[in-house]
Amino acid sequence: MAQTPDLVLQSSLEPDSGLTSLDLYSEEATLGGTRLQRIVEGKITIGQPRVRFLSSSQPVLGKIEWDYYSVYIPYTLHRLDGDRRYEVVVFQVTLKGPRSIAYDIFPSDSIKAETKVRKNLSYSADMKFNIKAFEVGAGTTTQDTNEYVLFTPLFTSFGKGESQFYWEHKGFKGQAVATGIKHAAIVLRVPHGVRQIKADLDYRADVFDPLFSFIPLRKTKTDHLPLTLGLTKQD
Repeated sequence: MAQTPDLVLQSSLEPDSGLTSLDLYSEEATLGGTRLQRIVEGKITIGQPRVRFLSSSQPVLGKIEWDYYSVYIPYTLHRLDGDRRYEVVVFQVTLKGPRSIAYDIFPSDSIKAETKVRKNLSYSADMKFNIKAFEVGAGTTTQDTNEYVLFTPLFTSFGKGESQFYWEHKGFKGQAVATGIKHAAIVLRVPHGVRQIKADLDYRADVFDPLFSFIPLRKTKTDHLPLTLGLTKQD
C-alpha cells in the first residue's frame, strides 16, 4: 500500500461541514383512513462525507479494472424526548453505480459487548480496513494515550461486497441504543475511470415509549437522502 493517510474518526460534527438533518417519523392513518399522517419522533444529523482515493503499492499487470476509495460518513443520532428510547437503529446505503460495491465495511461483523477500537484506521495492501480492537469491561481503565471510540453493543453489519449494505444497532441487556455520534465507512470499489457515484441514504428506527408499553414499537424512518460523491485521485 502506498502512503495513504489514516482515516481519523470524528468525535463531533463540525457546524460548518455541510450538515444535513433528517426527521425520523412514523405514519398513522387519519380519521377516515383516507391518508397517512406523519408524526416526527426523532432526528438524525449527517456530516459531510469524506472521500479519498486509495492507491496500491502492488505492481499493476495489464489493464486496470477497478479504482478504490475510502468513504466515511459520520452522523449523530439525537436523543428522544422524555423516557422514550431507541430499540433498533438501521443505517442503509444503496449505491446507484453499475458494478460498484462496498468492498469492505467499517464497523464490520458483530459487536456483542462493550468494545473500543483505535480512532485511526489504516488500510492493508488488499484494500481492506486494518483495525486493532480490544474489549473492556465496566470500570476498566487503560494507560494507553491513544483515543478510542465506543460502539453501541449488539451491532451488526450486512452487505459487504454488495451495492446495498447497512449497519444495525440494537439495545444491550435491556438498555437503549446509545445516542450521539456514530461512524460508517466503506472501501468503495468502482470501475476504473468512474468520476462520480450516486447513492441513497436511509435510516430506520424502532422507538419504545415506557408510558405506553402496551403499544407496539413505533416504526420510524427518514425520507431517502440522495447523495452524489465526486471521485478524484487527489487527497
